[in-house]
Amino acid sequence: MSEQASYYEDLIRKAAELAGSSDWQSAFDEFDLIKTKWSEGPEADPDVKAAGYQAILDSQRQFSERRKAHWEQVNERRNVNFTRREDLVRRLQDIVDNKRWSQSAEVTTLQRRFEEIRPLPADVDDQNKRFEALLTVFNEHKVEYFVKQRQKEDENLLLKLTILEKMKELVVALDGSVSDWTAKDLELESLSDQWRRVGKVAKEKADEVWDQYKSVREAYQSAKLAFDSTFRGELEKNKAARLSLCDKAEELLKTDDLAFAAKEMNVLHKRWKELGPTFREESEVLWQRFKTASDQFNDVKHQNLDAIRESEQQNYEAKEALCVKAEALSSLGTSHGHDAVEALFRDWNAIGPVPRRKNKKIWTRFKTAIDAYQHQRRKQFKDARLEQRENLNRKRDVIARINALATNPPVDGLADQLKQLQTEFQGIGFVPIKQKEAVWQEYRAASDAAYALVRSSGERQRPAPIRTERATTPGDARTDLMRLKKECDELHATILHYADAQTYIKPNKTGTVLRDEIQSKIDAAKARLELKLAELQQLRKQIS
Repeated sequence: MSEQASYYEDLIRKAAELAGSSDWQSAFDEFDLIKTKWSEGPEADPDVKAAGYQAILDSQRQFSERRKAHWEQVNERRNVNFTRREDLVRRLQDIVDNKRWSQSAEVTTLQRRFEEIRPLPADVDDQNKRFEALLTVFNEHKVEYFVKQRQKEDENLLLKLTILEKMKELVVALDGSVSDWTAKDLELESLSDQWRRVGKVAKEKADEVWDQYKSVREAYQSAKLAFDSTFRGELEKNKAARLSLCDKAEELLKTDDLAFAAKEMNVLHKRWKELGPTFREESEVLWQRFKTASDQFNDVKHQNLDAIRESEQQNYEAKEALCVKAEALSSLGTSHGHDAVEALFRDWNAIGPVPRRKNKKIWTRFKTAIDAYQHQRRKQFKDARLEQRENLNRKRDVIARINALATNPPVDGLADQLKQLQTEFQGIGFVPIKQKEAVWQEYRAASDAAYALVRSSGERQRPAPIRTERATTPGDARTDLMRLKKECDELHATILHYADAQTYIKPNKTGTVLRDEIQSKIDAAKARLELKLAELQQLRKQIS
């Protein structure tokens, strides 16, 4: 390669390297120098030299495009930064406008961020001046605020110390002569409430005054423990309850059903929090024992999470199956449905816990199905009661017509008309049980009066004998029959009432106990009903 060619090749190569440079000012100046050297270079083929110069111009164009894009990005970032600093100015303005002089930490953060934001447009003097002016205003008022704050803290300290003196006087006066500890408790709590409502004290005094408050409270508890046997009894009771919870927590460590145990452990923690205080010197020991059992169980639980989740999922599927059965209750009818409801609740309570996130959903589905059935059953009973009231009105209408016959008998045919009315009365269905006896007595009295007229008239035809539900003389078999029927009806109504009440009780701990109590009453009522039905069947055989 000739010396001339090498000279121009070096310049072309240098221009190509500068095209990718990010040293924007230096590279810009270098391109001018390359073009100057090109024009001052040695003689060469004009066509080759023109092509080489075009390559240099192409490299310069590439560099210029990159340089332009770079400065556009820089300017955009500067404008964004300017906007970000404007937001900081507005936030500082808001603090000043609202006189929040206590927010020194936030203002310090705003100042640091304001100074760190770079790069910025050329003219930010006005923005800087506004921010500095707001800082000056804040700092001037901040000093005043902290002086007042310190004065307030000193006043608060004096107030707290005064209240503490009253609390100490209360404790010193405690002895065996105190008869109304409730009044003393209220007095102490009133002073404690006043102490808590007093504001902050100086930081260097906070621990000291808190220790005094805590010491006075402990002294009161010690005095009460010494002189109040009732209080000691409560602490003993709470201690026993906490020991019981510790025993149960430790027993859960032996349980194979981890899903059930996890649910029970949560219940134990809830009960622990609900318990009142116990002896101070034993409180921490009891808590550490309970916590140790709980922590050990949690370790086991975390090691067997997959097994627990699988068990909970199986329980969920079992409860889903019960939901399907509950949703099919309407096909059972009201005579057998309440027994199925009881069985469903028993099965539901026997199933262990389900995944927590699904618990509410599956219970809602189950309860909705039960409620829908109970609503249907109550509606049927309501319709039956309406029908019974209509039957009562119809029977009383017949009784009125029988009385009309007795009051104003026809010339002939009295026996036939009475027979027709008796047949009509006996064809009417059930009436409300509370009115059953009364309407029967009204019917008998009216029929007896009409029958007396038939006999006095000498008519041979006699009305159909009254199918008595009660004997005409006390103590005979028919009287017992009516009594037993009434008792069976009442027992059946009691069972339905209890079964209906069971469906409104949630299957939690308290609800399970209540449901068991109701179930005991249902079982007892069913047992009595079976005896009455057996007695009723035997009596019917005797009558027939």
